[in-house]
Amino acid sequence: AQTIAACRKRFQTAQDSDLHVCLSNRRRRCISENKQATAAAGKICINVPAWDDHGYKCVVGTQVVGCCTSGRIIHSVSYTVAQLVHHDRVLLRDDGLGESFEISTEQLAKTTQLGWAVTYHKLQGESEDRPLLLHDFGHKHMTRAHAYMGVSRVRDGARVFVARD
Repeated sequence: AQTIAACRKRFQTAQDSDLHVCLSNRRRRCISENKQATAAAGKICINVPAWDDHGYKCVVGTQVVGCCTSGRIIHSVSYTVAQLVHHDRVLLRDDGLGESFEISTEQLAKTTQLGWAVTYHKLQGESEDRPLLLHDFGHKHMTRAHAYMGVSRVRDGARVFVARD
């Protein structure tokens, strides 16, 4: 509890962020789906079928993360949809390398998850340039290890925010 209070005091709070971090996959899915729906509102989009996550409307700028290694997709790597190529294909950009490649929406559904939110476990070992919004600080399963993992993943500590949830 002292670590959580210290994190809340040291790091700012924010309503939103580029990447949300939470304890459960259920919450990760909910946050990602809500952010994706907001991002897609009123824009040209194509449908990505349901697989591990629910289906969603894909737009330019959709953020996804590899959930397995298959073909050009690598586990835990972040990608952004750069272009809607056809009704069932997108141009995906590897955020780390900057390389782009085409992928079908079916393969996108099978090999990636929406990348607006991740679990603390998935964030382990990663370094992020995006601002992070850390959730679940009041949850009974939140530990000092989770707090440390969240605040130590960004290259710029001023870009860590703690959610009031």
